[in-house]
Amino acid sequence: LIAEYVFLNYSFISKTKNESLGKTPPIQYLSNETTREMRRAHFIPEDRELWKTENYIDFLEKRRELISQALTKFLKRL
Repeated sequence: LIAEYVFLNYSFISKTKNESLGKTPPIQYLSNETTREMRRAHFIPEDRELWKTENYIDFLEKRRELISQALTKFLKRL
C-alpha cells in the first residue's frame, strides 16, 4: 500500500533543510518548523494525530484527498 502513495510524501524543501531535519519525527518538525500557510501550500493535513509516525498511511490518504480537491478546483477553472 505504501508504494501506491509514495509520491504523496514529497515536499519541496532544500537539501540543507532536509538534512537538518534528519530523523526528526514529523509531529515535531511540523509543529516547530512550519506555519499553517506553509502546510496548506504543501497539502499537509492539519490534524496533528496524522503527523504521528504510526498514522503515516492515514496521513497519506488525507493528503491525497487534499491534493485531489485542489486539482479538481484548478481543472474546473480551465
